[in-house]
Formats: sequence, C-alpha cells, structure tokens
Amino acid sequence: MKKLTMIAAAAFLLSLTANAQLRTLAGDTICTNCSVNQIAEKKGYKFTGIYATTIGSAFGVVIYEQLSGKPLFVDAATKAKVPLLLNKFKAEKYKGSNYFFEDIRTMVKEGKLTDLYLIEKVGKPEKVSELVESGRNISVYQYAKLGLTVYFYNSVAVRYIREQV
Repeated sequence: MKKLTMIAAAAFLLSLTANAQLRTLAGDTICTNCSVNQIAEKKGYKFTGIYATTIGSAFGVVIYEQLSGKPLFVDAATKAKVPLLLNKFKAEKYKGSNYFFEDIRTMVKEGKLTDLYLIEKVGKPEKVSELVESGRNISVYQYAKLGLTVYFYNSVAVRYIREQV
C-alpha cells in the first residue's frame, strides 16, 4: 500500500509541477524544470508510467513505458542516483506486478488499451476466444502466466480480470 501511495503522490506531483530533473538512463541531463509528459510525447512515447521510490533519504522516479516495463528516463537529482533507481525498478519485476496491473486498470478505465498495444508490449496471448454479450462480439485475450484476461470490443479493452498465479 505504501508503494501505491508513493506512485500516486509522484504522479500527482509530476503532473502538476513541471520541475522534473529528467535524465537519460546513462544519467545525462535531458532537462531541468520540465514536464514529464511533454518530454515523453516529444520522444514518441504514448503511454508512460511512474515508479517512485526512495534511496536513503532521497526521492527518485523511473518513468517507464506502460505494459512493456521498459525504463525510458529518470527523475533524479544526481547522475549517481540513476543506476540505483534503475536497479530498484528492475528488481520489482514489472510484468505481473501491482504496477503492471495498475497500468492495465488505468488504461482500461480511460479507454486507451487496445488489442494491438497489448500484443506489442506484452506479447501474443496464450489463448484468444470470442463471446457475444448484449449482441456485441467480444474478443477475450488470456495471459495465463500473468493471471490476466482482457475483454475487447472493437479492439478497445472494456474490462479485465486479474487472477492469482
């Protein structure tokens, strides 16, 4: 619960303020006092997530591509913090984690998760089936290894189920 609170706080902070100290994965400064969303869009990333954590008494953020878990850049005060943040994020094992499912939940709720994006970032589902609900054809993608089932109508996710694996 503490991590989700930190994520929410970081997301809120980064969306309201434009004072991020963004760095490349190598630690080079991208910009200071800039907007995470603007930089992500400029670099061609459509959907980004935020992993917030602490290193000692310092706060840091890894900005990653949603569903793939690929780190894109970091918000860190110093170059030395970058590898520490990336190692913490890597250790989290994104796919199948609470961060992954929070990203799924958000994207479904906002109507942004498409079947093509899911396949591109997560891979082909282990099973695909069709069903009819209220006269609508629904595609069902199952990722048993992740404990994820996603329901699509017209290629846009309308709901999902998280199962324990």
